[in-house]
Amino acid sequence: MPHVPDLHLHDTHDRELIAAHAAGDLDGRALATAADLLATCSDCAELHADLRAIATATARVPARPRTRD
Repeated sequence: MPHVPDLHLHDTHDRELIAAHAAGDLDGRALATAADLLATCSDCAELHADLRAIATATARVPARPRTRD
């Protein structure tokens, strides 16, 4: 049976679920659960925003040049 988090207690929330939501890797029930956490927990919403900011910033970093094939 899946873990049902206490929506009022951030320490019980699934941070990997929030990270997967930030990466766009969720659908179905997992997406709905993550959306509920983001809507009700400011700490989860802050984590989500931080992860999206990191993804945006690192996407602009140029690839390291290869020295050999």
